[in-house]
Amino acid sequence: MKVQSAVEFMLTYAWAFIIIAIFVAVVFLIVGSKNVSSYTPSSCYIEPLIPCSTAILMTNTSSSNSAFIVSFYNDLGTPIVFSGSSLNVTPSLNGNHYYGTCYPANAPMGAQIVCSAILAGYAPSIGSQLNSIFTITYKICSPACSSYNTSGYTTIISTKYASILDSVTLMTNTSTGYVVVSGVPYPSNTLVDFISGVRYNVSAVPPKGGVFSGWSETGNVFVTGSSQNTAAYATGNGILTADFK
Repeated sequence: MKVQSAVEFMLTYAWAFIIIAIFVAVVFLIVGSKNVSSYTPSSCYIEPLIPCSTAILMTNTSSSNSAFIVSFYNDLGTPIVFSGSSLNVTPSLNGNHYYGTCYPANAPMGAQIVCSAILAGYAPSIGSQLNSIFTITYKICSPACSSYNTSGYTTIISTKYASILDSVTLMTNTSTGYVVVSGVPYPSNTLVDFISGVRYNVSAVPPKGGVFSGWSETGNVFVTGSSQNTAAYATGNGILTADFK
C-alpha cells in the first residue's frame, strides 16, 4: 500500500519535478555563460596603514592602451618619499609588468598619494573587470633612508578613457598664505595636476593675522564644501583660490 501511494504521488507530481529541473538547468546555463569575475564587487586593498581610497582603470581604444590609477593615504605616522618607478602593476589577464610614478614625491603624514601607470598595448574592453596586483616602493628617511615595498590588489571595471590629468592653478587673494593639497602646502600661483574626477583633501592656511573667508572656483575645478578644510576635484583645467581677509 505504501509503495503504491508513493508511485501515485510521483506520477501525480511528475510535471512539477520536470518544471523544477528545467528551471535549475536554465539557471545553470545562464550563470555558466557569464564570467565568474563579473559578479565580483570592485575592491582595492593595500594595507591598513596605507589605506586605498580610489582605483581606476581607463581604456583608450584608439591607442590600444589603458591607464591604471590608484590613490591612497599615508597613515604610517612618518613622511614617505617616492622616486623613479615607484608603482609596478601586473594585470592578472596577461601577467605583464607596467611601471608608473607616485606623487607628491615627498608625502607628509596624512597626505593623499596618487600613483598612475600607462598599460601600453593592453586595452581591456570597456565594462570588463580587471584583477591586478601591484607593488608600491617608497622610502622612509628618518633618520637614514630605508626602502620598503608594499603590495596591493584591485578588482575594478574598465571605463572609457578620459584625460587623466587636469591642470589646476592654486591661488590666494593675498601675497602670502598657502593652499594645502593632500598634506602638501603650495604658495599662491602654483600649478598642480589633479587626476580627473579624483577628490583631494584641501586646506587653506591664511597668512599671519589673516582669517579664511571662503573658496573661489574658476573653470572646471570644484570644492565639495565651504569650510577651511574640505575636498576638491577637477573635471578639466581650472583655478582654485583660497580667500583670506
